[in-house]
Amino acid sequence: MDRREAIIDAAVRLFHERGYSNTSMQNIADAVGLLKGSLYYYITSKEDLLYEIHERFMNVLIEKTESRETTTDLPPRQRLEGVIIDLLQLIREYRAYVEVFFRERYSMEGARWDAIHEKRTRYEAVVREIIQDGQRDGSFRADLDEQIVTFGLFGMCNWSYQWLNPNGRLSAAEIARNLSTLFLDGLATPKRTSDKHREQRPSDQATKATVV
Repeated sequence: MDRREAIIDAAVRLFHERGYSNTSMQNIADAVGLLKGSLYYYITSKEDLLYEIHERFMNVLIEKTESRETTTDLPPRQRLEGVIIDLLQLIREYRAYVEVFFRERYSMEGARWDAIHEKRTRYEAVVREIIQDGQRDGSFRADLDEQIVTFGLFGMCNWSYQWLNPNGRLSAAEIARNLSTLFLDGLATPKRTSDKHREQRPSDQATKATVV
């Protein structure tokens, strides 16, 4: 690991443990064995580190989602399920990043905040388009506002960083499947929901009963 990566990792850990406002540049320098003055050779400010933490998480999220959207012809329900699975798995993998991301997002100002907000808006637009596709083809309820549905999905998934246990009895993928079924059955048109349950084999239901 190069020195700049070590600094970013230390910043993630310290912001996560102590909070952004309670972490000083001296704390970060001590964590990586540098003099405080030497730290500025690699980064310009503490806010620069906070921005990079936010940017890295958003870049991974956008890349995974846009890459799948440009290479798939799956129906909207399966595409939206993929969004939920990706988000839950990333929250598990980047747990400390995610906590800092949500807890400290208003600590940034000016151009840095604008850049992160643009990335969040770009990601939201991709998800909203999937929902609109489902409303257009009749698989999702058209009486629900797509913006509210989008925010509802993010609220359900994003809050999981508070309770998702990496060592729990369910994997992130299994939790995602449970949440996606709960969310997507509520979003589906009544006919699509009932058809899905009729098509489910008894053995599938037995398997689900042992997981929950």
